[in-house]
Amino acid sequence: MPWLRERVPNITPDPNTGIGKWEKGDVVELLRSGTTPEQGKVKGAMRETIEDGLKYLSDGDLEAIADYLAAQPAIAREVVPKR
Repeated sequence: MPWLRERVPNITPDPNTGIGKWEKGDVVELLRSGTTPEQGKVKGAMRETIEDGLKYLSDGDLEAIADYLAAQPAIAREVVPKR
């Protein structure tokens, strides 16, 4: 599904096209509330994932997810906005 890859945000630790410049607390806050460091809000399936489950996890669990994301290989990939 190439069309899907173009619109899904890059959550790898790439500092230019992903979340590599975010602090761990920024990732935790996103997973808890759906709010990005730039005060944007997630949409679609990610919003549902947060509302239906992630927001109920403990701080320790959310921090573990943030650590996992930070440990993944960085992938430089620009996200093309939906038209």
